[in-house]
Amino acid sequence: MDQQIQEQEENLENHWAISSPVRRVPAEILCEIFFLTLPWTRRVGNLDVEQAPWRLGLVCRQWRTTALVLPRLWSSITLYSSLAKAVHPPTMVETHLYRSANTPLTVTLNCEDGEFKAFNFSACFNLVFLHSMRWETVRLHLRQSFGGPFFTHLRTVNGQLPMLRTLEITESMSSPFDIDNPSLMGDMFSIAPRLREVLISTAGEYRRAWLPLPNIQLPWAQLTRLRGAYRSHEEVLWALRSCPQLVECGITLLGQHFTTLDDSRHLTLPNLRHLSVNNPDFLTFITAPSLQELWISGDAIYHLDNLIQRSSCTLVKLVIDRCSQPSDLIDILRAIPTLTTLFVFISDKAIARGLFDALKIRGDLTDICLNLTHVAAGGSEGFGINTFVDMVETRWYGDGLLTRLSFMRTFYTQKVRCGPKARIHKMQSEGLDARFDTAFHPSPQNYFGAGCP
Repeated sequence: MDQQIQEQEENLENHWAISSPVRRVPAEILCEIFFLTLPWTRRVGNLDVEQAPWRLGLVCRQWRTTALVLPRLWSSITLYSSLAKAVHPPTMVETHLYRSANTPLTVTLNCEDGEFKAFNFSACFNLVFLHSMRWETVRLHLRQSFGGPFFTHLRTVNGQLPMLRTLEITESMSSPFDIDNPSLMGDMFSIAPRLREVLISTAGEYRRAWLPLPNIQLPWAQLTRLRGAYRSHEEVLWALRSCPQLVECGITLLGQHFTTLDDSRHLTLPNLRHLSVNNPDFLTFITAPSLQELWISGDAIYHLDNLIQRSSCTLVKLVIDRCSQPSDLIDILRAIPTLTTLFVFISDKAIARGLFDALKIRGDLTDICLNLTHVAAGGSEGFGINTFVDMVETRWYGDGLLTRLSFMRTFYTQKVRCGPKARIHKMQSEGLDARFDTAFHPSPQNYFGAGCP
């Protein structure tokens, strides 16, 4: 009898599984779910390795059929020089490319370990190179000591990149004694009629750019987005002059290569709308009449007022990292009535209560930043969280407000009493997108870095 009961229970479970609503999910919804799962990674040795959607085809017949008829699922491929045998044997790479059909490709070539350790890597390389006509985004993760052999191998795609739109290069140094080789890239990407974005950054223990931008032959004049790790002011000036169509620009100056800039170096960037700089000097020689969003740090706030007056721009977003003198921001903010987003990370020991007090809405002529809808701020003991929450409440509860806050974040490294948290939770329950973030630090992955050039 017990055995019969067990068999009936198993039959019922199988019946319920067959009739499960999951099996009746329309294919188009299943497609969207699949797209949202990618990319995903798994750990192999010391690397987080991006995975192709192979497992989606191993669950059931419906999933396999759906995965195989969606070329866009297979439009991203990553090769790792040291893991070719374990991660992507040539047959899998070939199948992956076949399933991508004619969709534009995102190709990532990761050679950060500095050498071709796996026999299969060259074979995989060559398979991907055969499809260079479909490359839309290329990401190169390189170590300088490996740059020569890598670019020699890559040169076969020269002149065969009609769809290339984005080029990303992450460079890392194996030692502080690596020697520059200006001819590493040469004209490899010079013929790319659709190229619009070039992003060059550094990584590793020794942060020094080893690809001098003036020695890279690219269609600079057609670029609309440029992010670079520069070795000197001269290199920055060269890059900005070469890219008159820039809409987004990120400037990171490495090392201590500071140069005195005279008025003759002044630049006007008529199309620039998004700008990020890590050095305040750049703001003194740029005029940007279309500027809308700005990311700065430290002493750059002292050049902000002149930039806005000189450019006559309509600034709507201002993000400040490591603000050491928050009270000095007050007069600057008075000159930006169009501002809708203000994010400030207060430096250690800086006192911010005066700034937040000035930002309170009182309903008189002293009110500033009346169009503010998004605000985020935080820091250590001088942050003044109570004053910050007071200010937020005036912009949430104030009578007669034409513009009301819709987004608020605060973060604090010290222990917070229940009072400020309770007030934040109350506004959250009333509809404000509000949150207290713990262990927070600005990064490209959160709201401080979102949209940063």
